[in-house]
Amino acid sequence: MIETASSVSALAISQLVIFAESYSLRGSVRPVAMKSVGTKVAVTIFVSVFWFAFIVLYLAFFAGGLNLWQKAAVFLASGAIASGIIAVFWVKWAMK
Repeated sequence: MIETASSVSALAISQLVIFAESYSLRGSVRPVAMKSVGTKVAVTIFVSVFWFAFIVLYLAFFAGGLNLWQKAAVFLASGAIASGIIAVFWVKWAMK
């Protein structure tokens, strides 16, 4: 079961990468330049609100069968993912 899930997720990720590369090669997608601090703040706020909404909805509706430690693990793992996304946007500015 684990091998099937990992192979399916690897296949989905590879197809997503191929789609993104082919879509951006056509020239219809231009990368957004995040040069201002305001844009980085907006992305930080958006990711934070999305993470908070995810955690509230997940714990309220989908985590009924989980014990306290499993809920804490979901909270910490999703927080780490959200923090990583925010860090990616701020690292370039911090290196200046």
